[in-house]
Amino acid sequence: MKKIILCLLIFLSVNLFSQKKVYQQDSLFLNSFNKQNQSFALSNQKNGDLFIITTQRKTTKGVLLDSLYNIKSNFEAEPLPNKFKIFTGYTIRQNKCSILFTDEKHSKLGLLEFDTKENSYIEKKLKFKFGKEKYLESIVYNNEVYFLTSSKGSDVNIYKLDKNYKLIKNTVSFEKVAYPRIPNSSIKISASTLFRGIPHSHEYPQNGYIKIESRNPNTIETTSKKIKIYQKENFVLFSFDNNPEKTNLFYVNLDTFELTHKAYPKVSKNRDLYEKNNSYIFDDKLFQIASSNELLNFRVLDLKTDKIIKEFIVKKEDSISFKNSKITQEKKGKLLAAIKFDKSKELEKTSKFLKNISFANLGISVFGIGNNYEVILGGTKNYDPNTGAYIALAVLSAGTLAATSGGVAGLRYNPTPTPYNPSIYNYATYHSARLAEAGTESTFIHCFFDKNINHITGEISPNIFDRIYDFEDTLQKPRAVNIFIHQNKLHYNYLDSENNLFQLYKFDEN
Repeated sequence: MKKIILCLLIFLSVNLFSQKKVYQQDSLFLNSFNKQNQSFALSNQKNGDLFIITTQRKTTKGVLLDSLYNIKSNFEAEPLPNKFKIFTGYTIRQNKCSILFTDEKHSKLGLLEFDTKENSYIEKKLKFKFGKEKYLESIVYNNEVYFLTSSKGSDVNIYKLDKNYKLIKNTVSFEKVAYPRIPNSSIKISASTLFRGIPHSHEYPQNGYIKIESRNPNTIETTSKKIKIYQKENFVLFSFDNNPEKTNLFYVNLDTFELTHKAYPKVSKNRDLYEKNNSYIFDDKLFQIASSNELLNFRVLDLKTDKIIKEFIVKKEDSISFKNSKITQEKKGKLLAAIKFDKSKELEKTSKFLKNISFANLGISVFGIGNNYEVILGGTKNYDPNTGAYIALAVLSAGTLAATSGGVAGLRYNPTPTPYNPSIYNYATYHSARLAEAGTESTFIHCFFDKNINHITGEISPNIFDRIYDFEDTLQKPRAVNIFIHQNKLHYNYLDSENNLFQLYKFDEN
């Protein structure tokens, strides 16, 4: 979600984030202008090493860096067959690094295993199929990859690779997430139904879940999903907001596969009072939002004590005292002739804000800036950008569109999102039109709080994605871009195609 925001008065002339080039290498790509070139990063969570992998049409290359970004080894291999297109995780065991790929249907798995000591590799196609299970996500913890799937009913399966690369299955039950399809009904909606979604359903859309990387800024388009999957240390946390009466949290310990369930009541069970609701987890706090076209409730709970920290209630005739921005309505989409459209306008009245989000999927996003929280509250919905006035816009030139209030939004490359690493997708949706063909219309406000949820007045300083975007403006046609987290720092790598020079930058918070 693009923001046009100035710095807080207390941060004027202060740059919160700075970038530093930590590594570069020439001739890492055979053909630097090939659009199929991709790069991936594999962070060794035990010793701070970093594997940089480049996949090209006829070869896979890589370099192993130590925690100080010094070269330890280079390696090269043949690529996996074309059907293995999606990078889905990795394992690192001593000097052996295995990169796992899956096909587009997540029905088959293949891997490339590099021995960085012997400078050799092997290629394997794993004899395994997920069958009727729905593939959800992959997680890397302690240098081991875990695959998450959903079975019919309430079971969630967690697969881990053994030393022979056979997948070992562990199952936990999400039975407590089930709730009546209609009030007081004996027919219940199960976890598998929620994960799979119901086609053409506004309430239960297909793939109504999302993997959250809370160390990145996230947009309302991302966080409006009702089911979120977080990773924190050795836990995978599933949050469900489908039930209108409570938020369900399921903690799965990846060391023991033990399951812990906690439930928190929504701000109100009165559906006439609050029609929509959602939540977001950040910094051991549960941020809840509920709204209708008459009311908005924003509440924060401490997950360690289960106590409410702060609660705000806004009526349609009120001003929103805790917002730090204008109310923004933003439309994004892909017009005819593949022109990306991104237009925004400001709304004056709280009643208009509540009306807009009451017809949308409600969302809340939280990101840390220094010791404070940037909070985005709002809603998003899909629309067809190729109808009515939007078709007319498509025939305009890109230059004409750029001169309008919205203009053409787009990155200088095609991002390659992966199930394992959501950072680059978060960045692409943050500063660009939606990658999908469908358009989105979002209405939102930005707020700023300290860690005790006391409102801080002033304008919000640019976050790290804003800083990366400014840095990217200085580059000439970057290719094979990747944005990832390594040693708890955001990194950005790209190929300078003119000079066939691969460059890696680290972004620090001052």
